[in-house]
Amino acid sequence: MIRREDYVRELQQGILLIADHLARLKGEDAAVAFAGFSAEGDYADDQPEKVDLTQFGNGMPLLLMYDFAMGLCALEPSGDFEESALASFIDLVPRTNAYGEPAAWPEDPLTTQVLDMFRARQKLSDPNQRSTAVFSVRELALLADMREGAVRNALSAKELASHREDGKVVVNWAEAAAWLLKKRGFRPTPDTTSHYIEFETASSLTQLLAALAAFPGAEANLPTEWLSGRWSGNLSEVQAVAHALRIDPEKLAIHMSRLWVREQQ
Repeated sequence: MIRREDYVRELQQGILLIADHLARLKGEDAAVAFAGFSAEGDYADDQPEKVDLTQFGNGMPLLLMYDFAMGLCALEPSGDFEESALASFIDLVPRTNAYGEPAAWPEDPLTTQVLDMFRARQKLSDPNQRSTAVFSVRELALLADMREGAVRNALSAKELASHREDGKVVVNWAEAAAWLLKKRGFRPTPDTTSHYIEFETASSLTQLLAALAAFPGAEANLPTEWLSGRWSGNLSEVQAVAHALRIDPEKLAIHMSRLWVREQQ
């Protein structure tokens, strides 16, 4: 299992490497605007924990993508978990420093593993892909929290039926889903789709707050005022609640504000 703190630290390190190149190519102001702070010396050598992902442009989507990839939350029906955010980030991270030397970036970074796992879980969770989706050895290993060698052993032992597509060994959706459910390291995707639909289609503030209160873990994470069906219009609590419930904070803030303003008129 990829630990969240390790994934976050790698994201922070990647931001430092990008900022380091920006500082050398476009100047300190560009690097500060990107990273959110001025470095003590080279950005590449600064402390990763200085990077505040909640203030970084794509920080929240990247964290929500991790949650979905790991099976901690369902994918929102509206598709706000943009895989392009993480793919673009990975492409931006420089592999060498300003002197042409290898940067402090792993050969198979956790960010790439999370992206591959995200895409694999998308296929696994989408009913429309059940007749066409196939899974690679790497994808099955990531979802089952196993080594690729262990998956190949399962294929050799005929635990899984496989075939070749474009020269690669793949497993179809039905075979993969049945096999994964038997694996201790696999975490099924939570079925919270109905909660997201109720949240997104709420036509009044009362309905919206009731939908939020129905989310798993809501009682421990929603302000008492919200659980009572009331909201004063204070946006300061929205980001913390959105993150706890695995909801896009910008979407929640806009939706709540629109309904609140409507009721004040």
